[in-house]
Amino acid sequence: FKEMHSWLAYPTSEEDKGDFDKREFSFTLITPTGEEIYVRNQSYTSMADFQANIVKAAPHKIDIGGIYTVPPTQHAAYSSDNMKVKE
Repeated sequence: FKEMHSWLAYPTSEEDKGDFDKREFSFTLITPTGEEIYVRNQSYTSMADFQANIVKAAPHKIDIGGIYTVPPTQHAAYSSDNMKVKE
């Protein structure tokens, strides 16, 4: 998870934590009955938070999305004018 976090955060220095908290992740989960559930607008403040959620959710598929101007988990608190894709 450490290497993946570093790659996705784009830190520019040792002190810079990058934009990991503003990157969107989405998951496809499979229920015990085989139904697919798509979960969007996930973001994480740290590598430990990311790792704990991945291990707990055990997604069938992980989609790595763009970097936004605000954390995707907070999308409901912002207008679409404020939540823009940076990359």
